[in-house]
Amino acid sequence: MKKKRFLALTVVAATILSLTGCGTPLYELTEEEEAIIVKYSAHVISKYNVFQRDGMNSVLPEIQEEETETVEESTESIEESTEAVDGNVASSNGADSGAEQSGGSISLGEALNFTEGLDITYNGFEMMPSYKEGSYYAIEAGVGYSYLVMNFTLTNNSSEACDVDLFSDNLQFSAKLDSDEKIAAESNFLTYSIVNYEGTVEAGESVELILLFKVTDTAEPSTIMPELYLDKDGSIYSVNL
Repeated sequence: MKKKRFLALTVVAATILSLTGCGTPLYELTEEEEAIIVKYSAHVISKYNVFQRDGMNSVLPEIQEEETETVEESTESIEESTEAVDGNVASSNGADSGAEQSGGSISLGEALNFTEGLDITYNGFEMMPSYKEGSYYAIEAGVGYSYLVMNFTLTNNSSEACDVDLFSDNLQFSAKLDSDEKIAAESNFLTYSIVNYEGTVEAGESVELILLFKVTDTAEPSTIMPELYLDKDGSIYSVNL
C-alpha cells in the first residue's frame, strides 16, 4: 500500500515537472485539474497522517502495536538475562559452599602426599618481628606486627634419596591462632617454606621447614594454640600437628 501511494505521488510530481523547464512556459492547470490534484493530495494526507485520529486509515495504532511488541520483547529479554544471572549466582554460591566443606582431619604427611619413608613433624612456633633465611634473605613483619613462625622437620627415613617438590602443589595453608578467625600463611620467597620447598633429601637426612603467619605484636604467645588447615581439592582439611 505504501509503495502504491509513493508511486501515485511520484507520477503526479513527474507530470508537473515534465511540463516545466528552461524556456518552456509554465503549464497552467484548469480549475478541474487543480481540483483533481487537491482532492487526491488531501485524500492521501488524510488517510495516512499519523498525527491525527480522524483520518480514513490512521496508522498510529499500528505504530503503537509495534512499539508494544518491542517493549514486550525487551522485557522478556531482561527477564531471561535476570534468570541467567540468578542461575550463575546460585551456581557460584554452590561452588563457594563446596569450597568450605570440611574434609576431616589428616596428618601433614598425608596433606603433602608424601611417599612411604618421608615424615614431617611439627616442632612448635616462635614469635619474631622479622625472619631471616641464611645471610641472603630477610623479611620484616612491619610496624605493629610480628611473625608467628611454625617450625617443621622433614626427614627421609628410607634407604634412598627422595626428590621433594612442594612448590608445584600450590599449597594453601591457613591457621587459627588466638581466635576463631583463620589467617592465611604468608606468601614469600623463602626457600625453606613448606609452600616453596624443592629439593632432594638424602637417605637418613632431615630438612628444617617453616610456615609464616603475620599477627599483631600484641598477641600473647602463651595464649596461642595453633590449629593448621589446608585447602585441598575443594575441601578444607584440619591438619594434625
